[in-house]
Amino acid sequence: MDLPFDWAVIPAITDQLNNPDPTLWDRLIDITAPTLIIVGGPGSVIPQDSLKEVAVRIPTCSMKTIPVGHHVHKGRPEEFNAAVAAFLGTSQ
Repeated sequence: MDLPFDWAVIPAITDQLNNPDPTLWDRLIDITAPTLIIVGGPGSVIPQDSLKEVAVRIPTCSMKTIPVGHHVHKGRPEEFNAAVAAFLGTSQ
């Protein structure tokens, strides 16, 4: 069952998306938790180079590309779940 989109979130985050605080990039190195970034490849609306830069700046970050576009979890749920399970060290 699809849930309705929370359209109220758009105005709440638009300024942060369009004018992000530049000091946040420098603070990525402070993230100490193991981190997984799953990206959708060239079909995604999010610039893949920016995500690669984020992954490089987080000390314990790995990045997994599942080339399906923006909605990775919906477009390829099995691959998405497998990537998350592998990252967490669990089985599906």
